[in-house]
Order: sequence, then C-alpha cells, then structure tokens
Amino acid sequence: MKAKLIRMHDGVRTLGVLLVGKLRLYTVERPWKDNVQFKSCIPVGTYKVKLITRPSGKLAFELQNVMGRTHILIHPGNDVQDVVGCIAPGLTPFSEGVHSSRKAMDKLLCLDITSIEVK
Repeated sequence: MKAKLIRMHDGVRTLGVLLVGKLRLYTVERPWKDNVQFKSCIPVGTYKVKLITRPSGKLAFELQNVMGRTHILIHPGNDVQDVVGCIAPGLTPFSEGVHSSRKAMDKLLCLDITSIEVK
C-alpha cells in the first residue's frame, strides 16, 4: 500500500497530512534545514518503507534510501522535540504538532505500507 504525505513548512516545524488508503492522519517533523541530519525534515521524494523493530522493542516504519540520511522512522511523537529527522503521526493536529500519536501509530501498524510519497 502506498502512503502520501503532504507537508506545510513554517520555519519552526513541518506539519502534514498523511493519507493511506481511506485513513487520514496528521504529522509533525523538524523544519526544513537543507536536509541537515538531526535538524531537518527529509527531502521531497518517494521512499520505500520497511516495518522494523526499534531497540525499545516497539515497531516503527523506516523510510529507505533517504538521500544523505539514515534511520528515518515513522514513530509516535507529539511535537517537534519528539522527532529528530523522523515523522510522528497523530489523529488530530494542533498548532505545534499532533495529538494521540500512539493511537495513530497503532492504526498505521495495521496497514501494509510499502512506500510513501513525500511532498
């Protein structure tokens, strides 16, 4: 299944809408900082997605072959402090991030996501 992430940058954070089939979630990421590792969201592109087990034992999705970056995950988080180059999904947005991230992640984990188009 292919996911699509449509993002809006405001210089402080990157908020987005994540569409996977009929599921609509919201996301928060770091702001765009020229793809600098640990400080920037990832570049626009289409990436393969792999389900992985994090060192914590929890599941996450890893985006593959992100130019100049490694370990780019979709994992729970509610605001920009919770992500270091990764993407955090939520059920509802707010001005600084997303709410109910763990519940949103549970919904994503029920889907067979194979790729994501990031705009």
